[in-house]
Amino acid sequence: MGFWLVGGYLGLALGPMIVVSAVNFLTLEGTPWLMIGGWLGSLILYVRLRDVPGPLPTHGQGNSWREGLQAMRPILAPVVGIIVARGLLMSAMLTFLPTFLTEQGANLWLAGFSLSVVHVSSAVGALLAGSIADRLGRRLVVSISMFSAPLLMFVFLGVGGTVRLPVLLMLGLAVPATQVVLMALVQESCPENRALANGVFMSVTFISESAGAVVLGILGDLFGLRPAFATGAVVLLLGLPLVLLVPVESPAASQVTGAQ
Repeated sequence: MGFWLVGGYLGLALGPMIVVSAVNFLTLEGTPWLMIGGWLGSLILYVRLRDVPGPLPTHGQGNSWREGLQAMRPILAPVVGIIVARGLLMSAMLTFLPTFLTEQGANLWLAGFSLSVVHVSSAVGALLAGSIADRLGRRLVVSISMFSAPLLMFVFLGVGGTVRLPVLLMLGLAVPATQVVLMALVQESCPENRALANGVFMSVTFISESAGAVVLGILGDLFGLRPAFATGAVVLLLGLPLVLLVPVESPAASQVTGAQ
């Protein structure tokens, strides 16, 4: 899961730099030319993957979606709770960080670069989190992530200037650990319906982060982005006890052990 997330975070890291450069050289009205990159990417994927063989589903393969959701039930409560708790902080980092920095006097390029720093460090953090979780346990990794990310956000809000970049680097390392571990846990809990499990996880993630962006935007308009960012950090800390509900091993593995 960590290796899979690296590609996404690196793409997100390149995005702000490409967009800022396009705005500087092409102006905002010229940014639609960036669509050419998306079309080329789709063409490359088609050429590279069109002849890749894949298993064809057979009739009756896997469980029904009801059985899949039933298998996921033991871990749904902590997973959903943790994802919702991190929604505000994720919106602060991914959506409102450039706005906050420009309000603090940073230029457009520095704001975009800062967002890229977060995503590049998140790619490294995803790999480290996956490896550490496999060796030392998922609860430890999720606990460290949920505890350190809010503290680093408070540090970020308390410093200024170039000191913020190292803090953002550490913040990027801390944040993706939760997503890596929970995504693996959800798929392990439903081995016969991994696509369904991943779909449920991603849906909850997108909804919580979208709702978090709306709530954070409202808080930012009412009280300012600094108190809004601090609120996101506090909410994530309040969700820390949910880690105790995360199973030490996957539910599927527990069922196999019990059967033996």
